Amino acid sequence: MEAVHIVTSTYTMVEVIRPKRRAIPTSRTLTPDQIAKIKGMFRWPFITTIELDDRTAFYASDLAREHGLAPADSVHAASAILWKADVLQAWDRDFSSVSHLIPVEQPQFISTQRNLEGMDRPPIFPRADDFEVKE
Repeated sequence: MEAVHIVTSTYTMVEVIRPKRRAIPTSRTLTPDQIAKIKGMFRWPFITTIELDDRTAFYASDLAREHGLAPADSVHAASAILWKADVLQAWDRDFSSVSHLIPVEQPQFISTQRNLEGMDRPPIFPRADDFEVKE
């Protein structure tokens, strides 16, 4: 199997540590241990994070305005385009408006896990429980 290397915007950290309310019932909040495990995922050796610098932010604002992307989605698209990622994987958003700037595809699932809410297929990557948190 081919090695997996993920490049993601640092904004992703905000999105996954503070998940959408509709994804997690309000009666269930993330515990400090769960938050630590999620943060630890961004230290996995096959993940590279892209800082949201001025260049990326200005380009993201152009993409949002010209292609109708939501602010967070425009940050992800700008990061992938500027850092010349091979492909932008679209989990739950429509990035077709920028597909002429970067190839866009649905994620390829390589492992079986519990389904995420609203998805009819398992997530692609190992679970946070599979790795120890490095402080």
